[in-house]
Amino acid sequence: MGVFSGVAEGRFAITLNAVVSGETPQLATSITLLLREVFDTAKDYDEAVTRLSEGTIASDCLLLVSGTREGEMCVIERTSRRSAIRHPANGLIVVTNDYRAMEVETVERSELQATACARFDRARAQALRHRPATPEACFGILTDPKVKMLITVQHMVMRAATGELHIRLP
Repeated sequence: MGVFSGVAEGRFAITLNAVVSGETPQLATSITLLLREVFDTAKDYDEAVTRLSEGTIASDCLLLVSGTREGEMCVIERTSRRSAIRHPANGLIVVTNDYRAMEVETVERSELQATACARFDRARAQALRHRPATPEACFGILTDPKVKMLITVQHMVMRAATGELHIRLP
């Protein structure tokens, strides 16, 4: 059994986002099993980031990772064999469903990819403008009609330091 997102209280929080590259998937560990292993065994944010960015995995993904100290946040962009780590800009990090730090092969554009840039720009603008410090403020950005996709099944706000996990269903 694997996980898609979660909080390791006092250590880190991770959430998985879908993305598509043109690279061939590999016969390797699934990201959901790797996430579970990292939640079970990584001692801190740095170890989690290192383990999630190394090695071969079965498929493409984006991982938003946050820690307990100021500045501990990144997006790990993955294909099966490669990774790039995107760090905060202006004190915040935003992820939608597209690669921003890694060059990837072009693939047919899905709705996921076709709307990612506009959703990213809107989420980033809202985060810069409002600097959300509460779960309610974060949900305000996540549920913004220009950020949220019709296929979204849940919104989550996590705080690694305290282990808080807030979930909203659309």
